[in-house]
Amino acid sequence: MTLDYSKLSLEEKYNFNDDVITYVLIGDPTPLARARMGKGRCWDSQKKTKLVHGITLKAQHGQRPAYSGPLSVSMTFFCPIPPSRERKIKPGCPHAVKPDLDNLIKYICDVAQDILFENDSRVAQLLCKKVYSRQPRTEFTITVLEQHEKI
Repeated sequence: MTLDYSKLSLEEKYNFNDDVITYVLIGDPTPLARARMGKGRCWDSQKKTKLVHGITLKAQHGQRPAYSGPLSVSMTFFCPIPPSRERKIKPGCPHAVKPDLDNLIKYICDVAQDILFENDSRVAQLLCKKVYSRQPRTEFTITVLEQHEKI
């Protein structure tokens, strides 16, 4: 069964429970690219993409205040199945090729900073995975941890 996100309502696309919110970025997961340098200057080649994803996250977050305190973040990166491997790879199988998981995580933290939380240093616990899917997207859930809670 494939899920067509374009036909779902906002309530169906996103989990709107106030304690735990699941954010969804539709499209191929994006890894963080290094800053580009040339002709004596430095620039961010992903500035426009980050802006679009930031607007999407702001719309999903709504008027809620930014998270504060220690946070637990659970991320799942749903990577596209290459057409040449469609018969061999099933949705949900681990994705063990590029892009690197750490660069995918850094990109999400970069985009979410100043929108969902003040600084990515607030993330105290992180659970991440990359899997194949016919509907490429990035889903992540943020949970506020108690200040004195053991992880």
